[in-house]
Amino acid sequence: SYKTFDFDWAPGFRLGLGYNMAHDQWDTRARYTWFQAKARATAGGPVTPAFLGARLGGIEPFSSGKGSLDLLYHMFDWDLGKAFYVSQALSLRLAVGLKGGWIAQKLNTSWKKLDHPGGPVSATEDLRQHFSCGGPKGGVTGQWWFLRKDQSSFGLIGMLEAGYLLGHWSIKDKYTDTLNVTARVLTNDRNFGALVLYSFIGLGWELNFNQDRNHFALRCGYEIEDWLNQCQFFTDTSGSQSNDLSFQGTNLRLTLDF
Repeated sequence: SYKTFDFDWAPGFRLGLGYNMAHDQWDTRARYTWFQAKARATAGGPVTPAFLGARLGGIEPFSSGKGSLDLLYHMFDWDLGKAFYVSQALSLRLAVGLKGGWIAQKLNTSWKKLDHPGGPVSATEDLRQHFSCGGPKGGVTGQWWFLRKDQSSFGLIGMLEAGYLLGHWSIKDKYTDTLNVTARVLTNDRNFGALVLYSFIGLGWELNFNQDRNHFALRCGYEIEDWLNQCQFFTDTSGSQSNDLSFQGTNLRLTLDF
């Protein structure tokens, strides 16, 4: 069995700017998203590392091990969209645009072998993946305002978005121990398509004021973003991985138009 990392919740933020054009319900928006997450895990022996670098040291199984997995997310989005009003209460916004940024993942592990013939041995493995990407995206947003009173509206909001980006992966793996052994796993940089899917569902409240010249909106809901085949770490048993990286959680959004 494998000991896995379990991520707890962590806050992030998203900043954006937009411009509503005077002609035919066109608008453009740009935003930046930042997120950081950390996970920790420990295991008692006998323990065999899952990644190739520590296996090359040749002294496993270890008596104990611990690890930390850090993730840093920077992403930029821009889109051009047009709203269509199906009815007075229902509207759709179709948009196309660009998405790009980078995701850094760092896995640090440390190991101890207390029953080595030459005495206790300590070892560390530093595994890093840097992923950068950029390319086109498109999506649709739907709004259904089922409660309206005076200048305010309350309703359901949903969003679906997909992007197919050019991705670049750089992976490094280094193992060292107190027996003066150093092992490096050399992996060529990789370039291929990266598919990302995004969805949001939630509730929204909007208010027009200042004789409808200004607009305030509050949205709260649940979002999921899935990067297909993003995790390309190299393990000792099955080689290069092609696992998804998924983010999910509560999204709270405040918007002011002026």
